[in-house]
Amino acid sequence: RIVSFTGEGRGCYLGLAGEVSPEIVAALRREAARESPHTVLRLSDVPKDDPLLSALGPLDGFTEVRRTPIDVCPFRDLRPGAPRDSASHRKTQQTIHRHLRRLKSAGEVRHVVLDFDARREEALAWLPRLWALHDLRHHERRNPWTAPANREFLGAYLKRAGRSDAICFVLLLDGAPVSFELGLRMGNALCMFLTACHPGYPSLSLTQINRSLSFDACGDLGVEIYDLGRGE
Repeated sequence: RIVSFTGEGRGCYLGLAGEVSPEIVAALRREAARESPHTVLRLSDVPKDDPLLSALGPLDGFTEVRRTPIDVCPFRDLRPGAPRDSASHRKTQQTIHRHLRRLKSAGEVRHVVLDFDARREEALAWLPRLWALHDLRHHERRNPWTAPANREFLGAYLKRAGRSDAICFVLLLDGAPVSFELGLRMGNALCMFLTACHPGYPSLSLTQINRSLSFDACGDLGVEIYDLGRGE
């Protein structure tokens, strides 16, 4: 029997500090106390110095505690002079341009930027369509965003009176969203938070097309680091 966190394996370098609470600690200790011949606590993408580990204390009821290494967080440096003219990058760009041409042959392609601070009402009006695409992409997967409480939380955050620092890049085909990436700004970086692409175009790399167009738009937004939001 393996005990782990929902969403583990998609670690964020922010760690689990925000999730350390008496309720979580108590729940893990209850699991450790349950009678089972072999119970493993799996902590994927948890840094060695994460507050969670010290908060848990001794968990003698678990037969084994596994802490898997954290992957390095992939990101794109968009600052002037940043190295990007590698052979692999040129090959990737050529592939993306080829997919974009194929996508354009299927209909009208547009790329829009939704700024939840500068044009909040316009951006919020897109949310139902983005959720519909997210549901279509993840309907056969474990998807915590189907929980009404999670969607209400994100909606309330984006509607808050202060700044949300949220930006979303959307790729449209004949006016319908086929890919989006919603991120949160942290200084000069944009950290990805929620993404989805249409499953009906598996050979066209919709996410890569959208991301390539988003890189071009980042200059006008003052974004210099495009952080994919996982790893360390």
